[in-house]
Amino acid sequence: MNTYLFSANLEGIHSAITGVEVNIRRGIPTFTIIGLAATCIKESTDRIRVAMENSGFEFPMQRILVNLSPAGVRKEGSWFDLPICAGILVAGKFVEVSINLEEYLFLGELGLDGSIRPMKGLINILINLKDSIIKNVVIPEENKLEASFVKDINIFPISHILELEKIFTKQKESYV
Repeated sequence: MNTYLFSANLEGIHSAITGVEVNIRRGIPTFTIIGLAATCIKESTDRIRVAMENSGFEFPMQRILVNLSPAGVRKEGSWFDLPICAGILVAGKFVEVSINLEEYLFLGELGLDGSIRPMKGLINILINLKDSIIKNVVIPEENKLEASFVKDINIFPISHILELEKIFTKQKESYV
């Protein structure tokens, strides 16, 4: 199954929306990230696997392919952990989804216990997002005050990956 959602790539003080496409299919278990991902993003495979397992999810023993687009632009930042994890949860049918995922942007680094760690550069991403069609952003709880200064964007702060299902099923209201 394929799942498509969004994150952002920070390039200096500018940011660009980045597509995160997750495909899970039968085959020899592998977890591959393609699309000019930096080392810190490729290392996310272990963080995501352990965070899911420590949060009570059974990590899929299938072929997982994550494509970060556009493929020709280098991506950096550990905040790609959250959108990749969210994509696996949806594509693997671990959670119900009643929202349009393409209306949301996901940012956050995962701790091994499934917690969402704060990130640097969030304000730059949000300011650049103001002119985009995406108006819903899932961010680390510890960044919510910083994010509240950017108007016209709905902020959904979370502290753990278990809170994603509340967002996916519209059970969590935006912070601002």
